[in-house]
Formats: sequence, structure tokens, C-alpha cells
Amino acid sequence: MPPSRAARYVVEAFHGLDRGERAIVDAGCGEGRDTLFLLENGLHVLAIDVCDRNLRMLSRRAEGKGIVQKLLDRVMADIVLGIPIGDSSVDVILDVWLLGSVILRHDGRTGARRYLAEVHRILKPSGLLVLEFETLRPRRSADELREYAAGLLGELFAVKLSKAIDADYYRYIDIANRRGAHPALLLVAMKKWNSTSSLCTHKEL
Repeated sequence: MPPSRAARYVVEAFHGLDRGERAIVDAGCGEGRDTLFLLENGLHVLAIDVCDRNLRMLSRRAEGKGIVQKLLDRVMADIVLGIPIGDSSVDVILDVWLLGSVILRHDGRTGARRYLAEVHRILKPSGLLVLEFETLRPRRSADELREYAAGLLGELFAVKLSKAIDADYYRYIDIANRRGAHPALLLVAMKKWNSTSSLCTHKEL
């Protein structure tokens, strides 16, 4: 599978910077589709997944590619229940289909709010949440999805980029109901930390 739009955004955002000093969390990393891409581009990644098998597969794939192991950390955790990372210690949270496809479907808005509070807690003051987001509701337009996402993020995050994208993962996993167009968004949101902070802008891919 190719890297996600969100992962490509992260690599572009840190173009020309000392990437190895950046702490990126791949939330719900699976077998490493995006983690490996970030590592290959010199970023330090903390890969989190609830499945030990996925993390072991990721380690084998990273070793097979000769990736510098000091850039990769792995943690097995149920992200909805909590993220085992210290406060204000992460530059970027990469979330590809986790918030919408997994958390909202199975844990609802309560689970989503708990997850977003944890994301806010571990991000540095200028940290970014970069996500691909949808809700598997084909009757919801891109504008309605954008409004819905803003409602979820609004108290804790300032949305800096919201762009309609193709929900590419439908090509790779089995979805029971594929009828109708499912709008999806690439969202980039910055942690709100005080009312006087200056919000930087980020390049749109």
C-alpha cells in the first residue's frame, strides 16, 4: 500500500528541517504502511497499535529495509483508553482513519472526545494532529463532514487545513456497505494552548 496523504503531508511539513529530532506518533499504525514511510524519510516514529502481531510485523519490515532502529519505538496500547506518553512531548500525531473509521464507529463521541483529550495532552504547544477522516456515512457531503469534524476538534484544536480526498483504504479492506460515495478529508489541526499563541501556516500538498 502506498503511504497516506496524511503521512506525505507530515514529510513535506518537515522538509529541510532536522527530522530526526521530531517526535511523530503513528496512532493505530497497523503493519506500518505509514510508519515505514516516515522512517525512510528520517523521522523518529513512535508506532502505537492495540495488536502485538502488527507491531512485530512492523519490526520485521523495518529490519528488512535496513531502517535505523533508533528512529523507531513501538508501544502496544488501546489508544481509546489512554496513550502511554508524557505530557507535551510529541510534535505530530498521525491519525489515518482511526478517529472516524474506528473510534466513532465503535466507541461513539464519548470515545472520540477521550481520545482527542489524550492527543491534546501529549502534543507540544505547537503540535499538529494530521488525520484522514471520514464517518462511513455516504449521505454526508464533504461540507457536512467538515462541519462535523470541526465540532469534534473545536474545543481543543484549531483547524489549519481541510481538504476533500479520496478514501483510498476502500481498495484494501473489506467494508460491508460500500454503496454511495463516502466523503473523506485530510485535516491538519494545531493544538490550542492559549489565546495569544500565533498559529503558523503549513503548506498544502
